[in-house]
Amino acid sequence: MNPPSRAARSFRPADPREYDYAAAQLAARDRAIGDFLNAALRWFNQEPDTALATLAPVWPPPRVAGRRAIVAAYAVQDEDGDWRGEPGLPVEPHWDYPMAHPFEPADRYNPLYGQRLTLRCGQLNDSQRLTPYAARVLTDRTREIAVRITSAVQDVLFGPPITGTPERQEWEDKRERRRQEMRVGQDLTPGRLGYSPDSQGQAAVNTGLSAYVDESLRVSDSLYVLAAVLVADRHADERRSALRGLLASKQLRLHWRDESATRREQIAKAAADLCQSGVIVCGTGMTAGGQARARAKCLQRLLWELSARGVDRVVLESAGPHADLADLRIIDALRVQNAVRAVLRVEHGDPLKEPLLWLPDVAAGAAAMAETGTPRFLQLLGDGFAIERLQI
Repeated sequence: MNPPSRAARSFRPADPREYDYAAAQLAARDRAIGDFLNAALRWFNQEPDTALATLAPVWPPPRVAGRRAIVAAYAVQDEDGDWRGEPGLPVEPHWDYPMAHPFEPADRYNPLYGQRLTLRCGQLNDSQRLTPYAARVLTDRTREIAVRITSAVQDVLFGPPITGTPERQEWEDKRERRRQEMRVGQDLTPGRLGYSPDSQGQAAVNTGLSAYVDESLRVSDSLYVLAAVLVADRHADERRSALRGLLASKQLRLHWRDESATRREQIAKAAADLCQSGVIVCGTGMTAGGQARARAKCLQRLLWELSARGVDRVVLESAGPHADLADLRIIDALRVQNAVRAVLRVEHGDPLKEPLLWLPDVAAGAAAMAETGTPRFLQLLGDGFAIERLQI
């Protein structure tokens, strides 16, 4: 007769790195992690109340059914001692860990740039606005680990994402004050604060060049197009006046998809003199319902191309709060990776208020038609556009 089978047992630490660290600590003392766990079980069986009282300060919080707890940072303390984010979140236990390195994002005008920040960390479940990003902290003087950050912490580090809000404006004001403070009394000699090479080796100084961006998509053709038109700031007002002169009676804005073939030809010819350079990214293979992924991939490529061309400012046509937020998350990730210029500013604009957004609408619409067999409108725009293609 076979002995009765025992249910399989497993141990899953909340943070696997704690298990590895404990195993290493025990090995340094000629002990094994398995023996330690067996000894802990025997201790509990012999003195359960004493064992529980001893472990109470480090006892993990109750788990949410069906969700794995993750150690994450949910608040930030700056060098002035001010806490931001969600420091009052009822998480116990929690730990205040200093970041392993000074905070140095790609944007050197970031109000927190160069500070030694402290992150408040605790075990959170997946529903608590965790981002895919992580920060490195010191749990003691020598041990460095990575912890996930919440969107609240991301907003503190890189600025609230939605433009036009009081919180975002406050952050922008602080950034501008830092920019002014850094430039006072500085020259453009390499190594001084007024000059620094960006991630692509270019001088981090203003070039006075802005890019205006809009999209076009052909779902039936699995095609997504993102176009940017480059405009020197000193020419912006005359371009706006010229564009307003193209409006038909009672028309509030130019919109490629609403124009007739005759009007499209007229607009394309006029736009050729107004948008003499730009970048068009054509993404193919867009799946049904995959517009967000397509935009993310094309936007990453476009911003890299614009950074390589020394663009200071990018204005994306607003597609609503949720879509704009998704754009800004992508941009924050690129900043962390140093994939865009340190001085690059990205914002969203309303085409009813900003006529220069009509130019990329024309370019994107003409490029989408060219990709699907009607190239004549894109040809009318001239050869000033670099066209990049990628598989989504």
